[in-house]
Amino acid sequence: DWAAFLPGSQGIIGLSEDGRPLTISMFHQLECLDIVRKQLVSRGENHSSEALPGQVCSGSHQSRWELTQHCMNYLRQMVLCHSHTALESIKSPAGSIDYTKSRYLCRD
Repeated sequence: DWAAFLPGSQGIIGLSEDGRPLTISMFHQLECLDIVRKQLVSRGENHSSEALPGQVCSGSHQSRWELTQHCMNYLRQMVLCHSHTALESIKSPAGSIDYTKSRYLCRD
């Protein structure tokens, strides 16, 4: 369940001096993945004029499609800026990858 990854506050915190809401970039990334997932599930048919309420990145976006475009661009930037350069096999038996033998450190 995608919602389980976000805290009850949607990851929004109020630490800035000007009162502007902030979030941890990981929460923004997870939320964007969920927005893109929902758009794919709806097969792109929902070009509603409504933004999705209560989300970190919904503030200045006028439609779900614009929000999805924002998220695709944001995720692209995150991959380009924070990508890992380790070599990975592009083929593995039975479609699985054994991350226990990698140098990645994933935290839950």
